[in-house]
Amino acid sequence: KIINLDFYNKLLAKFKPTTTSFGGSASNTAYVLSSLNGKVGIYVALSDEDLAHQFIKNLTDKGV
Repeated sequence: KIINLDFYNKLLAKFKPTTTSFGGSASNTAYVLSSLNGKVGIYVALSDEDLAHQFIKNLTDKGV
């Protein structure tokens, strides 16, 4: 079930400290190839919200 961002933030607030990590087959593969000095990118469909921006920053920081 997909949840809305407000509910997600309320749920996260109950579990401090928290760390958000991103994964999934495509992003994990892109990360590993990037760490092996491969030139990689990934196509994803994201909304314009904080979690999506964190996802983009996470992969960009890792060289994807």
